Amino acid sequence: MAVTAMSFRWLDLLEKEFDKAYVDLDILIGELDSDEPEMVYAARQKMSTLSSCFAQLTHKAQTIFQNNAKVEMESSRERHIQIKAYFQRGVTDMVYCSAKPALSSYS
Repeated sequence: MAVTAMSFRWLDLLEKEFDKAYVDLDILIGELDSDEPEMVYAARQKMSTLSSCFAQLTHKAQTIFQNNAKVEMESSRERHIQIKAYFQRGVTDMVYCSAKPALSSYS
């Protein structure tokens, strides 16, 4: 479960870094606004595309992390069931072995 939690934290940190860089770039482009309006428009279009791609990538990564969390939980549950069954079988085998009649010494 630690890997899953780390994945979600990593994704959250990455989103925050992207948002900060996006805002910083937007402010920087805003300073160019009066000099070259065509370049500013093109830059904002590219920023929009980058933002959209990042949002899609983030969504897909989050879906993968959620699926991994489900698989990890199922795996843990199955492992617990197998261990429990193993020990129950071992106890049953021990009870069965102790319940066998002893060989008589007068045969």
